Amino acid sequence: MTIFIHETERRFLIEPEVPLHVTVSNHFVLSYGYITEHSRVRIHSKTLDDFYALNFEKAFLDIKETDSTLIRRRLSDPLTNNKAIELYNLSEVKFHKIRVETFLNGNKWELDFLPNSTRPFLAEHEFSQSDTIFEINNLILPDFIGREITFDKEYTGYRIAKNMNNRP
Repeated sequence: MTIFIHETERRFLIEPEVPLHVTVSNHFVLSYGYITEHSRVRIHSKTLDDFYALNFEKAFLDIKETDSTLIRRRLSDPLTNNKAIELYNLSEVKFHKIRVETFLNGNKWELDFLPNSTRPFLAEHEFSQSDTIFEINNLILPDFIGREITFDKEYTGYRIAKNMNNRP
């Protein structure tokens, strides 16, 4: 079943010099295979070993709006493991990251790490549909949050994957 999602999120770089102390509530590996700049295969697995063993928790074909805006639409279509790996292998730009979920100041934050890294490079907060513009604009930022990149086209998932040259 195809799912249409409206995402409202703010994204930030991490300040490298600021101490980072968080309690992990959940973590998983996200593996992306970009078919185009705005369409990708997204595969969730518990570990990289699970990914390479084709032991996925879930997989999707995502098509996102092209704008770097606060609110974006995304079409997500669930994929079987076989279809996911087939599309992933056809992808020109591939990227793995470890996503850690934590709660800070009453807000859920998603921190993205590169494999074998001890420090995240990106933080993201996704708002619920019921959050108001006031809540979105007045988000309490943890000390380790750096420059906001929500609207910066150089920090789309595709561009990050391409620029980091992280090709598994």
